[in-house]
Amino acid sequence: MKSLFRLLPLLLALLALTAAGCRSSAASRENSGAAGAAEKETAGPAVAVQKLGANEAVPAITASGTALPLRDSLLGSEVNGKITQIVVARGQAVKRGQILMRLNPEAFQLGVEQAQSAYDAAAIAADQLQRDYERYETLRRDESISEVAFEAIRLQQQQALARRTMAAAALKSAKKSLGDSILTAPYDGVVTQILKEVGETVTLMPPTPLLRLVDLSALEVQIFLPENDGRFVLPDQEATVRVESIGLETTGRVVFVSSQLQPGTQSFEVRLRIENPENRIRAGSFVSVTIPRRLPDGAVLVPATAIGQEPNGRSFVVVEEDDEFVKTPVTPGIVIGDRVLIEEGLPRDATIAATAAALNQPANGKAGRP
Repeated sequence: MKSLFRLLPLLLALLALTAAGCRSSAASRENSGAAGAAEKETAGPAVAVQKLGANEAVPAITASGTALPLRDSLLGSEVNGKITQIVVARGQAVKRGQILMRLNPEAFQLGVEQAQSAYDAAAIAADQLQRDYERYETLRRDESISEVAFEAIRLQQQQALARRTMAAAALKSAKKSLGDSILTAPYDGVVTQILKEVGETVTLMPPTPLLRLVDLSALEVQIFLPENDGRFVLPDQEATVRVESIGLETTGRVVFVSSQLQPGTQSFEVRLRIENPENRIRAGSFVSVTIPRRLPDGAVLVPATAIGQEPNGRSFVVVEEDDEFVKTPVTPGIVIGDRVLIEEGLPRDATIAATAAALNQPANGKAGRP
């Protein structure tokens, strides 16, 4: 029992030392955590960067439009007359040169016969005077006739040749009128309207429309684009054209870019050519068009958030150079989606900060400079 009392002070001392060590370890951990937190507060937030040219995807131009026939003609006659026959029906496909309609040919046939007779008479007279002229020319060389007599026959011969030429032209005109009494297709197409009936009179002045012919072998898609897209669309540029009504997607080619803006809408007309060999696409169909956007040489697109503005109104982009962020002046262009077109001031392979505020943030551990 006495030995137990003698050991009690020693046990109490050991317990006190153990408690002190625990408190010291906890304080050390607290101090270490506080130091780590302070270090994290000191380090700046990570800055997002983007390398230009790494992602070349540029928003395409999209628009809706109408498919129009390549050619759409109201056909009429080049001569006056009365319709005697309509050869085709509405909706019929025809080939170039195919007969569509006939006018009464009797008057034109009589005209040809009269013109032919006049030409024959003029030709006979011209031939006779040509022989007389050659005979008088021989007599003149022999000095058997006077100069006055020779000039008289030469004048008659020239007049006869002129009358023959005029008669030939009149005959040609009469034959043409006879041919024009038959209306033929000027190109391959489809007859969509017949506007007159057999027995009706056709006049040249004012012109009488007889039927409507459209060429559907190819179509022109008409769209209108906003003024800002004018610099991105060029002739011969390819585009994707989709006809939703028949589920068809095809390739079109830009054939016309208007240089004039539409009043009020500030838009301009663009036409694209698409082939339609089987006439699957109907004229007047609504279509959607996607045109790849072509950027000007040297131009780049940057996020709108990457462009900052100084108090004097000048714009800038923060560019990463040698582990630093450097302010680079730029001139912003048009806005395309959430990006802005920069035509000058930035190399296409530059690395920029995603936000202009990165100018005051460290880049790879080094502070940026203005």
